[in-house]
Amino acid sequence: MNCMSAHRLVIPLFSAGLGIAALLLIGGCNATPSPVAETGEKHTSESVEVPKTPALSAASEARETEAEPRERQVQRREWSYAGFDGEAIFTENYEIYTTARREDFVDHLPIFFEAALDHYTTFFGELPRPNQPLATYLFQDRRQWQVKTQELLPNQANIFNTLGRGGFATRGVAVLYYIDHPRSRSSRDTYAIAAHEGWHQYTQSTFRQSLPIWLEEGIATYMEGFRLRPDGTVQFRPWANNERRMALYEAVRTDRLIPLAELLHRSPQDFLERGKNRLLIYYAQVWALTRFMMEYGEGRYQEPLQEVLQDAAHGRLGQRLRNSTVISRGNRRGSATLMRNGPWVLLEYFNRDLEAFEDAYFSYIRTITSRGRR
Repeated sequence: MNCMSAHRLVIPLFSAGLGIAALLLIGGCNATPSPVAETGEKHTSESVEVPKTPALSAASEARETEAEPRERQVQRREWSYAGFDGEAIFTENYEIYTTARREDFVDHLPIFFEAALDHYTTFFGELPRPNQPLATYLFQDRRQWQVKTQELLPNQANIFNTLGRGGFATRGVAVLYYIDHPRSRSSRDTYAIAAHEGWHQYTQSTFRQSLPIWLEEGIATYMEGFRLRPDGTVQFRPWANNERRMALYEAVRTDRLIPLAELLHRSPQDFLERGKNRLLIYYAQVWALTRFMMEYGEGRYQEPLQEVLQDAAHGRLGQRLRNSTVISRGNRRGSATLMRNGPWVLLEYFNRDLEAFEDAYFSYIRTITSRGRR
């Protein structure tokens, strides 16, 4: 099978304070085996027809973020890690330490990361920017990445021994490695991981309170869609994510959509225990849920979504949930529990009728997976 024809699938795993993303090729080249990806199945353009996604309104078409070209100060110096030579790149908002060898990729990293931060902090309304540069390590290969993982997470490093190609963010530090095939003309998979983990890195560094897991991961997958323009600028297109759409399409086709209540209550680890395909469906659905909140009913849920993000960023989310008249007294546990799991944020901010919300959400999913739609 031609390496370039394989589909990439980003599989992030979440635990408290730690965002992990594994990216694998289904039926692809001889990538490092992943505990959630060892399968002989093939998902190619020949085996599955993936319908294009409709833009449900002119407003949703317009919700693409194109980085404004502007002069940015970039400083570069030699850097090495564990005996491997590399480069340290300093921008206004990032400290990028890399041993990656592909020159055009390394040269473009400052542009991509700064554009991603602009995207995170403006797409859902104005969100606070980090008050200090975000540290990102991007290594040439997995061996170097494992050394850094052992250094940062000595008690959790065994989790990564069987993790496929990917990366993680912890305490505002992103640790990645170059995962694209050496003969590939693009670095798209590595950029996708960087964009996904960059969101986790940003919220870990900047938000005073955590988002619900389903929303944190939904937005992270929403950040994956982008394209690099010929002039070097980055255009973020959250709806343009063929991998998520393909998984969603397969879930609809095989009648395997996850009920909303289960989606809100369970963690990615719960779905991983049920197998790789269930986890893929989970991430496709939280991607679709974020899209639904942005696009449904001419933006009916856009303002509540922005409000949730503002409250989490500024530390108001927990208090609002504790004071909520929508949540019964018996369910008012600690604010951390209210924020991280369950339907509480959805009930308080979006819709008090979960059944009606789920009906509209599932109808939306069927619309965006209809054949012949864009």
